[in-house]
Amino acid sequence: GDLGYFDDDGFLYLNDRRVDMFTVGGRNVYPAEIESALAEHPNVLSSLAVGVPDGDLGQVPHVIVQAATEMDDAGVIAFLSERIA
Repeated sequence: GDLGYFDDDGFLYLNDRRVDMFTVGGRNVYPAEIESALAEHPNVLSSLAVGVPDGDLGQVPHVIVQAATEMDDAGVIAFLSERIA
């Protein structure tokens, strides 16, 4: 997970990562790999990938994307599928 805080105005600030990897169904996943792949997308300004709890797989990736224009989930997943094994 990430380490951060909310300021008095409700803005979230991220300071550091507690861990640099999470496990999805026994497979190691590195948030930096997901974020690096998304950085190649011309519409992505920035991104943050984290692992969130999942009853079946242990954790699954959740990505927050700041996009220049609206993007749909299916398009982001397809883009990542072409770049991440």
